[in-house]
Amino acid sequence: MIAVDLLTVTVAAFLAFLVGIVWFSPFLFGKAIQLSVSKWKGNLILFITLWVSSYFLAIMESALGATSFWDGVCAGITVWLGFVLTTHSYSFWGREKKVGRFWVEQGFFFLAYLLIGGVLAG
Repeated sequence: MIAVDLLTVTVAAFLAFLVGIVWFSPFLFGKAIQLSVSKWKGNLILFITLWVSSYFLAIMESALGATSFWDGVCAGITVWLGFVLTTHSYSFWGREKKVGRFWVEQGFFFLAYLLIGGVLAG
């Protein structure tokens, strides 16, 4: 069984969460997209999903033998490109979302997975 450092997973998720808070704030892209959930509920959901993603990315990085920050960044980008972007693209085309909102969300997820991957392997 692969050992996962839960403190590092939590730190990685929290750092990505902070990026999300800034990313979706009115100072950056918050005015461009209207979120349909309350701030408290949305923030809680965001942190939980980032924590779960961090946990499974830690397992993947451990199995792959990622040992440096850049190994982790590459793993994070790979997960974003191979899983996150593709599944969100399917949802986008199926629900006719606005293109701008889609790329704002994907910009955040790209940075989040890049950061999470780097922190976990570094």
